[in-house]
Amino acid sequence: MPSITTTAVGLSGGADAVAGQGTDTQVTVAGTWATGDKYTLVMTDNDTAVQTQVGAGYASGVVPNFAFTFNNKVYTLSGATVYFSAVADPTTWNDPNAIFNGYVTMSNYYGTQDNLVAIATYQGRLAFFSNYTIQFWIIDPNPVNWQQAQVLTNIGTYAPLSVASVGDLDVMFLNYTGVRSLRVRDSSLNAFVNDIGSPIDTFVQEDIAQAGITATAASCSIVDPSTGRYWLFIPNPSAANGVGSIYVLSHYPSNKIIAWSTYDPSYINTSNNTVYFTPVKFIIYNGQVSCLASDGNVYTFGGATNDYYDSVTATVQIPFFDMKRPAHNKLAGAIDVDIADGTWNIYATSDWINGTLTQTNTATQATYDQGWIPFSSQGTHFSVEATTASPAMGAGNLPVRLTAPPSLASMVLHYSLGEEPVQ
Repeated sequence: MPSITTTAVGLSGGADAVAGQGTDTQVTVAGTWATGDKYTLVMTDNDTAVQTQVGAGYASGVVPNFAFTFNNKVYTLSGATVYFSAVADPTTWNDPNAIFNGYVTMSNYYGTQDNLVAIATYQGRLAFFSNYTIQFWIIDPNPVNWQQAQVLTNIGTYAPLSVASVGDLDVMFLNYTGVRSLRVRDSSLNAFVNDIGSPIDTFVQEDIAQAGITATAASCSIVDPSTGRYWLFIPNPSAANGVGSIYVLSHYPSNKIIAWSTYDPSYINTSNNTVYFTPVKFIIYNGQVSCLASDGNVYTFGGATNDYYDSVTATVQIPFFDMKRPAHNKLAGAIDVDIADGTWNIYATSDWINGTLTQTNTATQATYDQGWIPFSSQGTHFSVEATTASPAMGAGNLPVRLTAPPSLASMVLHYSLGEEPVQ
């Protein structure tokens, strides 16, 4: 059987006990205190290199005005500085031990301080917008490896939500002068300003003049995922509808199509009243464009099933063309149209001074193999226009729901040149 010793043996050869004592470090901050000053103390363990931060961090007290996600990080803007979270950790901004959270101050790289207002992706880089400058940066998770690629001066945006990347090769945005675009200029992949919005500059500038910079700074945009069209809502309480217009760009380079359309942000309620609303923010949800409006409601384009097309009147207008001979008479003889769906009234004119239109016919199908639409006129400039037939009314005197949207593929004017220039 094992035995247990119950007698204790005292320790010997030791020294008298002393109370434990930690290490006190005193830090003195020199200089004159000013309201708003922040202090940060970072202590590094000599053995583990782990840092402990006390006080304000990179983003402490920062009030961001824009947020953006890119390559597994969140970026925010405040003043002339861009702040970013740690990699794959959107809630960590101030930890010195985290993976590459931090900030970069853009004014250190170009001119005087100009507050940043928006970010967009552009050819794998990030474009940082201010009111009057756009900076392009090659981005790396480690901010030490960031490289400024290009700076565009005297161009920018004052409406942050108007900025939208159209694919990876273009960025659309609202400028003080109208809608602008960034495009590839040459093989160096440098960006330049392309005035794709010039056809509607007059209308946009009128909106800005009527509503003012403060109101139109709330403009918002989206790129429709089903068609690739850029939508831009510009608020204008002075407009005829009391809210403003949605400008939509149809740009299909392979088909040589560049066209702008305008839409009213509205719907028809069960009382047969047209109700206008003011978009505040567009989003893409389940492949559809939805809109948060100022009335607190969310409106979805295309309805719940994305197949709702009402029968309100649509108008397609080809602007006046001179066929590259503005001083020569032309003799118009006929028109052809390619109609995919719907009933369209066709108009034409050579009166480029007053724009008075003459209806040529009503078409429901392509006319290329059905015989030309006669149109006899003489002039130096011609325009063709098509509008959908008057809306059919259904139950409750409301526009009926269509199974497919009216679709017009093309309009062709047949003409011959006069023999002599206009005298």
